[in-house]
Amino acid sequence: MQYFEFVNWDDPAYVTGNTQVQAGLSTSTLWWALTTMQSPYWHPLTWMSHLLDVTLYGMNAGPHHVTSLALHLANTLLLFVGLRRMTGDDGPSAFAAALFAVHPLHVESVAWVAERKDVLSSFFLILTIWAYIRYCERRSAQRFLAVAGAYALALMSKPMVVTLPFVLLLLDRWPLRRFGGGPDTPATSGMTSLAHCVLEKIPLLAMAAATAVATVIVQTNVGAVAGLTALPLPRRMATALVGCVGYLGAAVWPAHLAAFYPLREIAGWQAAAASAILIAVTVAAWALRRSRPYLVVGWLWYLITIAPVIGLMQAGEQARADRFVYMPIVGLFVIAAWGGRDLQRRLALPPRAMGAMAVAIIAAGAWTARAQAATWSDSSTLWLHATAVTHGNYVAYENLAQAQRERGQLGDAETNYRRALTLAPAQSPRYESIIHNSLGLVLQQQGREQESHLQFAEAVRLSPGFAEGQNNLANTLAAAGALADAIPHYEAAIALEPASTEPRVGLGAVLLRQQRPAEAISQYRDALRLDFRLAEAHNGIGGALAIEGKAGEAMAEYEEALRLKPLPSAHLNIALLLIRQGMAGEARHHLETALSIDPSYEPARQALAYLSAK
Repeated sequence: MQYFEFVNWDDPAYVTGNTQVQAGLSTSTLWWALTTMQSPYWHPLTWMSHLLDVTLYGMNAGPHHVTSLALHLANTLLLFVGLRRMTGDDGPSAFAAALFAVHPLHVESVAWVAERKDVLSSFFLILTIWAYIRYCERRSAQRFLAVAGAYALALMSKPMVVTLPFVLLLLDRWPLRRFGGGPDTPATSGMTSLAHCVLEKIPLLAMAAATAVATVIVQTNVGAVAGLTALPLPRRMATALVGCVGYLGAAVWPAHLAAFYPLREIAGWQAAAASAILIAVTVAAWALRRSRPYLVVGWLWYLITIAPVIGLMQAGEQARADRFVYMPIVGLFVIAAWGGRDLQRRLALPPRAMGAMAVAIIAAGAWTARAQAATWSDSSTLWLHATAVTHGNYVAYENLAQAQRERGQLGDAETNYRRALTLAPAQSPRYESIIHNSLGLVLQQQGREQESHLQFAEAVRLSPGFAEGQNNLANTLAAAGALADAIPHYEAAIALEPASTEPRVGLGAVLLRQQRPAEAISQYRDALRLDFRLAEAHNGIGGALAIEGKAGEAMAEYEEALRLKPLPSAHLNIALLLIRQGMAGEARHHLETALSIDPSYEPARQALAYLSAK
């Protein structure tokens, strides 16, 4: 049985590197989930699902994956019963749901823990459709409130579901047949007017509009949306057109799927060809809207639901992403399922023959999805696959290098970071800055301090708003003894990311070295307010108190630091206090413990040598 790890692509932000999520469910973390803007979205239910997983399973990746898989299976079953309830057709409903279950394009949404928001929002989206079916069967205020409540939960999971009111209007046309007439398909209620169907969606449209505006504001504030200077409107439109057709191709032939597809220059003829294809399909679906309404409904479902992420409001570096079609592709499955039934009737094919074809298609999809899922088993496998099936994928090389760095493969990591730098587009200084920063960390681990300093400095030059780069540059300056030069960079990192503890601890350490204990304590206290379990902050406060001559209070802080984490520096600090008190034996024990934790910790070795020489 293959074991799936967390990966280094957003999983740290959502789980493995998120101290709030790692704390599990509590009153304070629930409030954090409701109020945080840590990601480019407001999706408190997604945060709560991760908090619940950590509470139940800790940091064992396997059960986190099982939760996402369970949601995907629930979505599949809900889709089947919803389609069947609306249409009365068992076969096409089952085929569409089976395609949904096994299509390789869905692997990313299910196998990627950080993409929990996809499967969770879709769960509530399909619940909203189910509640809407019941409302159409017998309209009442209570049943409409159920629709609105389920939709609110979907919006609180991922804002991409803002298009659902338009999907419900499509379903009003077919298969619910609430307006417009059409072939003799089952209808859940008597006919009503298009105007009435639109008016009753106004509360849902208002919820969607509020969410859309809030999302744009948040993404703009955190710098997630590319400006028109970096990505001009004509290029966005070309990318959207080609991407829309590209998803169609991948739906039919899901090959060369990757976790990231870099933006590319698109030739005019490519955009024109994509436009022609989209227009032709739209015209054909519209022409057949009366005899085969599922065509226009399925096609518009696809176009409408993919619109928020097609690239006109570009968030991120990707040209497209498999996860973006988790729900939009349902429209294509509807066309395939009901179109297949019509084809079977027109050609008078035996039902067994059609059934065998359906089983073969599902089996092929499941086999391909299984192979694609295996590429998500760990970070190295994921990004090696991406570099193999795409060209010029600077993000894949950067993330592959990160995985190699975390495994201690520093030479390979340096090679791939430098390769990523040669491929990174000039219009993405932010991402180039990230790569320079990561390369600096590799060089630092190799002991090449001067080279790492130059990389951090370049990262900050390219992107002064990059907090991690500011912090790392400050660290190298502090290590080189340039304490005054380090302080502005620590302060910049704090201003950019007020919730980050690392620059506060770094600044506290510099202030200690400058013999400014009161100011250092202030920084450490601020860090502890953000994370009360921060051993480094307690250790720093102990150092400041020791400078002030408060040995007893300092010892208490050092001991609290060790209770939280086995810090070699805390053992050293306790040993120094004990030496001053004439307790050489106990001091020796702490120094030996420090060296057992980190054999290369030179200050402890020097102190031990001092004791031995006495």
